[in-house]
Amino acid sequence: MVSVSLTRYDSAEVRLSDLQKMPVDSIDLLALKQAGVVHANALTVKVILCGELTTRAVKLQGLLATKVRVQQSKRPAAASPSRLVREHS
Repeated sequence: MVSVSLTRYDSAEVRLSDLQKMPVDSIDLLALKQAGVVHANALTVKVILCGELTTRAVKLQGLLATKVRVQQSKRPAAASPSRLVREHS
């Protein structure tokens, strides 16, 4: 008996090189579906840091990303957002 996942089309992965080919600057799930980059039944999309966006910047809306490249700031390490702790009052 062959087991087939009922959720195999629920999620998709997209490379930066796939986003480079898209003609829009604001990319969301609907834009990826309309361009045929992901399956029409996809509910979530994860952008994989593979390839490069060399000609422009794009804005991801409602998509997950594996890793984000950010410019190093001049702030001290103690003030970096990853080290801040939310205080509950």
